[in-house]
Amino acid sequence: MGVLIDGFLFEPGNGGWNLVGCEDAGRHVVVPSHADGQPVVLVAVRAFEGNATIESLEVPDTVTFIGNQAFEGCASLRRAVLHASVSMLNFGTFQNCTSLEEVVLPPLLATIGDGVFHGCTSLASIDIPNGVTTIGDRAFAGCTSLTTVVLPPSVTTVMRGAFRDCSSLSTVVLPETILALGPRGFQECPMLSHVAIEGDNIQGVVEAFLNNHSMGYLVTDDVLALGRMSFEDGRKLLYSKDVNEQLFGARIAARFPERLNSIPSKQKMARTLAEAGCTEELRVLEQAGGFLVEKCVRDCIELSTAAGHVETTAYLLDVLSSLTSSASADTADRLKF
Repeated sequence: MGVLIDGFLFEPGNGGWNLVGCEDAGRHVVVPSHADGQPVVLVAVRAFEGNATIESLEVPDTVTFIGNQAFEGCASLRRAVLHASVSMLNFGTFQNCTSLEEVVLPPLLATIGDGVFHGCTSLASIDIPNGVTTIGDRAFAGCTSLTTVVLPPSVTTVMRGAFRDCSSLSTVVLPETILALGPRGFQECPMLSHVAIEGDNIQGVVEAFLNNHSMGYLVTDDVLALGRMSFEDGRKLLYSKDVNEQLFGARIAARFPERLNSIPSKQKMARTLAEAGCTEELRVLEQAGGFLVEKCVRDCIELSTAAGHVETTAYLLDVLSSLTSSASADTADRLKF
């Protein structure tokens, strides 16, 4: 049987009080650090779930554990400050808190668990403390207002779909410390245009993206210029189902003209590069005899024209003109005999 104190429902345990519910704590909730002389040490599973009244929340540093879905579905919650002495936020802590705009995370936090902020559609920014090492499955999935993510140098693991469906996300800053990045980490993030990689360990970060559906978002001139990806990496990505990965693969492979032996692969690369307007890479292919077949060049012209790449189209038309002139000359030479 719970004990009701100042609108909070407590049960004894764990050397103090376990907060198991809230009956009438008002719109601005400050969880007490002590009640009747005993510390509040735990917020129970689903303690505030579905509370539509709370607009702001503060949890004291006496709390050492916050249970699964503790604040899930608090539709009016706009601000949460967690002073709690917890190292992990458990499953769905703030899941579907659709009005949540600001969160201050605990200073001792090491793990942001699965689905902690899943569906927090008003969350536009998040300050992840240095000390967090793991970001769980779908931790920020569906945070459609989130625009920028800066992962601190303590982060080593980003799990499956961690930032999936973040439709406003445009910038991600990755530390060189990442060792594992789960599949679909940034899938369905159509605005993502800038991925900054801190430190010198670019290869390590790029490898973290391989074999998952986030690789295409590392199409950056910095990565290509530093030559950290191998020809084999590019060849594999060229046949990915993801168009961004295909482009990245084509741009990588084009840096190795001496290894461009497969005609079908070179022509696929040419079409991919033409559609993206990558004129310089196409020049490399031309010099390697990569797509000097009239049909392929015409396909490339059609793709680059449709995409509005004027410079690339002009270059391809010159290539086509050279091809047709050479063909006419060869025909004329044969007719002489």
